[in-house]
Amino acid sequence: MAQKICIVIPPSPFLLDERVFPFLGPLKVAGSLEAAGVPVEVLDLSGYKNYADIMREHASTTEAKVFGITATTPQLPAAVEVSDAIREARADARIILGGTHATLTVAALNHEKKHGVTGRAHRAFDRLLPYFDTIVAGDGEETIFHAIADDAPKLIDADGRKSPRKALFLDNARRNASPCPARATTTRRRWKPSPTRSPPRWRPSRPMPRWRTM
Repeated sequence: MAQKICIVIPPSPFLLDERVFPFLGPLKVAGSLEAAGVPVEVLDLSGYKNYADIMREHASTTEAKVFGITATTPQLPAAVEVSDAIREARADARIILGGTHATLTVAALNHEKKHGVTGRAHRAFDRLLPYFDTIVAGDGEETIFHAIADDAPKLIDADGRKSPRKALFLDNARRNASPCPARATTTRRRWKPSPTRSPPRWRPSRPMPRWRTM
């Protein structure tokens, strides 16, 4: 049986209410793992002030040894604290960082490399390395299977059709065929009804927006 994977959503204390709109990205990754028969759990720390204690307690009791953390840039300080809590509880843990911050940091890093510059993006990327075993840029639905491998590289760049791992970047057809978010895997969930229906996901920075059929 495949080893269990724990997906972690760090808190967003900068929001007025953290429990209105759930983070569907990590739930999509969980759905892909679930569809492949990989045991998966999602620890949602949204709204908890003692999130580091919760993470430490969960890490010490869960069967999972691989933890995938998603983070936007404002969530990064909490993501680092979550990583530290995991390390304290599980010295043998492997920790993966994905999400918007990792993706944009790697995009900026590639831009600097292209122009022969060693600047802010290099420094931002280097600061991530002590806390995370593997950093994922781009789509996670297929990349996760490479990231959880024992011999996973430090960086998996799947962000775009020109990236080193461009085969992992989902086109419209593969995105539509990918599993739906695995909402049932979430623990500590107390979400409120959404006041509006969320629009289809798209990335304005792309030459061509990608849509998922609703």
